[in-house]
Amino acid sequence: MRNQLPNTYDTMLAFSRAMTMEAVYGILLNRCADRGISSVLAGIIPKRVVQPSDQPKFVVLGHWPQEWAERYFAKQYVRRDPTIRHAARAFEPLLWSSLDISRPDEAASRIMHEAQEFRLRDGVTIPQLTLDGLRIGVSFAGDKIDTSPEAMLEYTILATYAVNRALQIRAGAESGTVQLSPRQRECLAWAADGRTAADIGDILGISTKIAERHLENARARLGAHTTSQAIATALRLGLLA
Repeated sequence: MRNQLPNTYDTMLAFSRAMTMEAVYGILLNRCADRGISSVLAGIIPKRVVQPSDQPKFVVLGHWPQEWAERYFAKQYVRRDPTIRHAARAFEPLLWSSLDISRPDEAASRIMHEAQEFRLRDGVTIPQLTLDGLRIGVSFAGDKIDTSPEAMLEYTILATYAVNRALQIRAGAESGTVQLSPRQRECLAWAADGRTAADIGDILGISTKIAERHLENARARLGAHTTSQAIATALRLGLLA
């Protein structure tokens, strides 16, 4: 059995030093990789109906496989996802294996079955509640994950520290303390115009690889894991005005 006390201290220290969302996510995956975890997603539970285009803004940290995320948002699965429903009202962790998904005609069952197509066959959702009343669900998933008492304690500790650090980074971005370099702003602005990295490279007279690097750095500074999220955040902060 792992000694949780030094592990907890080391984990807290690692998260406190993370400066981007991707760094926080990397720590999460690294700390629980031997538990069978391949994806983690933490999202704010919306209190109202949210349009598909706005749903990515509720993602605090991490990501699912891209195709699954696009389908999930487009089909408004957040409204019928049984793991989200649990996180919205409960405090104890939810093992996905405890869900009854035997009736394929039910929306919740269809969602969980479809998730299995993307190697999200097994998982646990840890509800979180912030001091200002935000409900957040943190889901750890993979083909087959460890659900021993020791593992469940580790997931809870990781979820707590990861969400706390992610919200701190997010607050910093929204307060306007994040700055983009002129080149990062240019690349992000062209991306907002629908241009690919190759297009941006041609327009700015740089290589595609360098254009991709500027976009990657812009995503890191804005705490976004996709370019579309980075664009949305930059526009909200007035960085592309």
